[in-house]
Amino acid sequence: MGDLQVVETTLDALTNALMPVPQAVRLDRAFSDPREDALGSAEVADALGTAGTAITDRAEVLAQSLSAIAQYPREVATKISAVEDDLAGQSGGR
Repeated sequence: MGDLQVVETTLDALTNALMPVPQAVRLDRAFSDPREDALGSAEVADALGTAGTAITDRAEVLAQSLSAIAQYPREVATKISAVEDDLAGQSGGR
């Protein structure tokens, strides 16, 4: 299983979005774009949306990997049992 990969551009966008913004800039943003409050939440939401998608994708891959790992012992046991049955059948036992 591989290491979790971090998309640095997403991390940079999130870091920049969360940096404190001077009061004058916050007020300018709030007046220029009514969808964005004085704290710049639209910028943060965009960064979180991208990061959230990347995290969700990674979580799905991890869940699939864990599911495959859980199924592996059962599949191996089934194959071992089948091989044992074949060998027993060839030797006249079982």
